[in-house]
Amino acid sequence: SPQFGACFFSLFFKVSLFFQVLSEQGHLWTGVDVSPSMLEVARAEGSEGELLVVDIGEGLPFRPGSFDGAISISTVQW
Repeated sequence: SPQFGACFFSLFFKVSLFFQVLSEQGHLWTGVDVSPSMLEVARAEGSEGELLVVDIGEGLPFRPGSFDGAISISTVQW
């Protein structure tokens, strides 16, 4: 199990319940999606993490080691 305050990264956002659990456990997280409207939905639902519009086909704007873990639900399939 991750240390308290671990930092997670998610590709393609819209898994609000999962990130609610991370926030409740004291973890930080950053979610990215190519769709600004999907991130607006997440904000409207009260997401507490950092949300960024990113096209992963263009690369990611983070340095190696920026996160303690990564989450990708169905990203590779699409």
